[in-house]
Amino acid sequence: MSSQAQSQQSGPVVRPRLIWTGVTLAIVAMLVAGVANVAGSLLWFAIGVVVTAIALALAFAGGVMYDVHQTDAADQEDDEVEQGGVRTGVAPSDRIQHSGAQRTSVEKSNAARERIAEAESTPSPPMRPTATVALLALAGWIFIGQYLLGYPHTPLGQRQELLESGVAVTVVLSAVWLRFVGPNLAATGLCMLAGLALVVSGAFLADPSLRIQANEAATGLLVLACAAGTLGRDE
Repeated sequence: MSSQAQSQQSGPVVRPRLIWTGVTLAIVAMLVAGVANVAGSLLWFAIGVVVTAIALALAFAGGVMYDVHQTDAADQEDDEVEQGGVRTGVAPSDRIQHSGAQRTSVEKSNAARERIAEAESTPSPPMRPTATVALLALAGWIFIGQYLLGYPHTPLGQRQELLESGVAVTVVLSAVWLRFVGPNLAATGLCMLAGLALVVSGAFLADPSLRIQANEAATGLLVLACAAGTLGRDE
């Protein structure tokens, strides 16, 4: 059993959540980059390209290309048939009557039952997964809110856009690390600094309008709260 478990663990690992997160984030980032290119926004275009590259790297790290392989052409398959390179199939009614195979089947069934029992007895998950998803949602709002709230095209408005863009990128990268790699004080600290920057900007610095000030302060407090929720370690 131990040798079989080690052989399974040594093989390639596919992480569906990491794949879907990377692919989804890459699609959204490419849309942002495309819209920014049409609108002539160099800053948003650069952010879209960088986030796309990071998202694709996450998808590849998760094993998005694991099942991709090149098939032989039809003429090559015909050559294999002519040369006798075809394996004999197994009839639907055939069964393996071998003590070793039966023993392996029983061991695998018992191992599956043990894993099911262990999963059913697993304690409640910590707050970190929920907190990291909330951080990603807040980062998305920071990006979208700049358009929905109508930031003015003034030096002050551009300063706020640059600040919030930097905060959003910091939160996204830190949240992805915390979600898929594990607890990390540096990533949590970066999220807290990003949230604190929004709170200070909204509460004490001169902002273009009152609604932008309120949005920054409220979003910053939520980022701080979610960052604090990532401090708990997994059981």
